[in-house]
Amino acid sequence: MTAEYYADDLSPGESLVTLERADAILAATLAGQEWTERASNDRKLASDDPDHIPQRHADKCALRDASAILGTLPWKGYRVAADQLQPFPRAHLTTAEGRRIAGTPVEVEKATALLAVVLLERLQQSMSPEIFRAYQIGEVRGEFRAPIRDDLPRHIRILIAPLLNGGSAWSPVRP
Repeated sequence: MTAEYYADDLSPGESLVTLERADAILAATLAGQEWTERASNDRKLASDDPDHIPQRHADKCALRDASAILGTLPWKGYRVAADQLQPFPRAHLTTAEGRRIAGTPVEVEKATALLAVVLLERLQQSMSPEIFRAYQIGEVRGEFRAPIRDDLPRHIRILIAPLLNGGSAWSPVRP
């Protein structure tokens, strides 16, 4: 059943982690309770009804978006192929002990899954009025959403920090 359920999983070019792997990662975390419950209910429906089509579109989109966000960070090493869609695998990427890291590091898979949960939670929250800014130039008026200083959650940034070159654009500036 599991192999069939994940038959239409994300490809390595779409996401830094597959839906199946994200399900396993989030099942072991407190942050992934809603995700895990939703995944479990959908797998149960799939096992009870052979015609059931998995309803994981939002989860897959969140993993793609999380991968895109993480893909912009300054990772150590460099891409193995110039035309690869994701930032991993990377050449000259090693652990603190000097061992070569092949493929996508476990920390990056975890960070992608955790960030996907954060992105889905943000969809359910209303926008805070203080992040909107109004402007007027002559007769033209408008409003835009002000950028958030540090959009990457701290627990995710800490998880991937050893794999980044120096700081990242997501790190808060300290005086």
